[in-house]
Order: sequence, then C-alpha cells, then structure tokens
Amino acid sequence: MKKRFSKILGVAVTLAMLGSLIIAPLAGAVSSPSVILTNPVISQTSNYTITFDVVAAVPATGIVTVQFPIGTTVPITAAWVAGDITLQATAGFGTAIPVQNWDPTQIATTAGSTLAGPIVAMTVTTGAAPAFPNGIGEGATVRIKFNNLVVTNPSAIASYTLTVKTNQTGDTTAVASQAYVLTAPVVPALPGIVEVYNPTGILMASNTGAGAIQTSLNAAGAGFTVKIGPGTYNESPNTPAGFTGMTIISSSSAANTLVTGNWAVTQASTTISGLTLANAVAGVANPTVNVTGDKSVITGCVFTKAGSLYTAVAEAAGLLAFNVAAPTAYASVTNSTFDTTLDNVLAGGAVQDSALIINQAGVSVSDCTFAVDATLAGANDTAITINGGSALLPVALTG
Repeated sequence: MKKRFSKILGVAVTLAMLGSLIIAPLAGAVSSPSVILTNPVISQTSNYTITFDVVAAVPATGIVTVQFPIGTTVPITAAWVAGDITLQATAGFGTAIPVQNWDPTQIATTAGSTLAGPIVAMTVTTGAAPAFPNGIGEGATVRIKFNNLVVTNPSAIASYTLTVKTNQTGDTTAVASQAYVLTAPVVPALPGIVEVYNPTGILMASNTGAGAIQTSLNAAGAGFTVKIGPGTYNESPNTPAGFTGMTIISSSSAANTLVTGNWAVTQASTTISGLTLANAVAGVANPTVNVTGDKSVITGCVFTKAGSLYTAVAEAAGLLAFNVAAPTAYASVTNSTFDTTLDNVLAGGAVQDSALIINQAGVSVSDCTFAVDATLAGANDTAITINGGSALLPVALTG
C-alpha cells in the first residue's frame, strides 16, 4: 500500500507541476538583458550595450523601453542625435536587422526622479531608421547600444540593474537585467610631501612637487630622517656626500608610496624603508637601487619592474644591486618583496630578469619574497645572483 501510495503521489505532483507550467503567465516579452558598460565608474559617462532575446515578437510601430536605475542621466527627448542609439537584431522568426541608427524623432525620454530612474522609449518604425516593416521576430536576439557617452552613471558605488520591456499586446512586463557593478575611479597618487627631521626629531624642512625627494635629501645631513609621504615620485635621487647614517622612510606604507627612477645609495649606514621602488624605464643599464654605501639597510620595500602591463626589456642589472667596493660590516635586506614577473607575454617573447644582485661580501638577506617567471619559454628569471662573499663576511641567506 505504501509503494502504491507513493506512486500515486508522484503522479499527482507531476501533474501539478505540469499544470503550473501550462497556466503560468508569461514573465515578460524579453529575456533578462545583459548589460556591458565601456566605463563602469560612478558619476562618469559610459556607452551601454544591452542584449536580450525577444520572447514575443515586437510588431512594426511597437515600442522598446529601457529604464535606467535611479541616479542615471540620459539626454532629454530633443537632445538625441543620430548615432546615439543603434539597433541590431537577428532574424528570429522574421527578417534580420543590420546595425542601424535609431531615428532621434522616434526616441522619447521620461526624466528620472528620486523614486524612479529615467526611461527611454524607442519606437519601432516602418519607414524611419531603424526600418523593419515586419517588426522584430519572435526569438530574435536584439542588441541596443547607447553610444557617444550619452549616459552618465549614478554616483553611488553599488550593483545596478536596468529594465527592458516592449508594448507587445497583453504583456508590458518590465524585465530586469543582469546586474552590473559601478566602482570608484582609480585616482593616481600625486607626489606627496617629503619632510626632513634632524637627529633629535625636529622638523627642519618639507618639500613637494617635482624633485621633492632629492631636494629634501640635499636639505638633510648626517643622521637625519627623511619621511616620504604617500604619492608617486618620478625621480632618481642619491644620498649627498658626507650625509651618512640617514634614514629614508615612508610615512605611510609601500602600497601607496612609489618612487620610479634609479636610486643611488652612495653613503654609509643609509636605511631605506617602506617604499615601492621601480625603474623609470625597463631594462636600463643601472639597477633600480644601486647600493655603494657600506652597511646600508633595505627593509620593508617592494621592488617591481618598470611598467604596468608588460615589458619587452630585461632587468639585467637587477632591481636591487649591492656594489660596495670594500665593505667593513654587513649590509642587509629584510622583509622585502621582489617581483620580476612582468614579461612580454603579449608580444610572445619572455625576458630574463634579475631581482637581487650581490657583487660584494657581507650582505645578509632575510625574510624576503621573490616572484619570478619560470614557466614561460626563455623566462627563467634569477631571484638572487651572488658574485661576492668572503670568509670574514660571507653572504648570508635566511628566512
């Protein structure tokens, strides 16, 4: 009896499901649209590509309506011009529509408010562009593009949807699109403020703008501290003669304090801490940081190759090189990161880079991280190259 009851119940459930499928109303005359933005950044203009399938045919003289989310700005009715909106559609059960400009006289805008986003209604015509006297066929894929940066995105960082509907008889349900996300713009850091402190911690000078680091180094002295504020600095500083025991440190972190250039550390007992350091030009003859001052300390820094996408030139001279002619005590590199993975992948040619080159005795390397290319053909970067050392001051690698 139990088995029989289960079978009957199963049939009943199946029939109920079939019944629900039969009587369910059509959710909308279009599928859920996909939305692609050329510039998904808040408060900025963008082109929009909206793609969807027509579930029910749109007749000639029908209307396709797009409602943008609250906060979006679009042109008023009279401001549309040819090319602002284009339409393209596959055949479906009808005639294919090539890319055509939508006639501005067939576009009407309803302004947005704090309660609803702006609405753009576009009439399918039999004569004016886009001309498709048979309408848009059932099953067609439709692509509507808002061009010429006529849409201004909302000002809040969030996930958004827009809606699309047609005026197909019996169904005017607006269908929500797939979500698209608007983000904040990436604002590049400007050169910050560089401060100079004497050995007792008194602020002696501050500089900003082009050459701020070098100007500050020149205003310092032996035992001084130079604090580099967040920003991007395009210069190649060097420690002035006689200014030993200087500390050059980020006042924030390596993540937002970038120096692009070729740094010459020529004075003894110099400490460089908390900076991101990159060569100004990929593959130049000089290292990114060249240490010739005895007993120097590099700590908490990030060393990267020049560029942001890829580079075709090798960093053969090294991101960091130690070249002290006659060291009297250990120099050290601690808690730093070296990244030589920026290769010319797009051009199909890998390059061989060197991260840390030691051409002297007495260098201690500890707790550092090396990211190198080793999988691309011909890449084989070198993390550490040792060309020095002595019984008294051997090169020490730990961590």
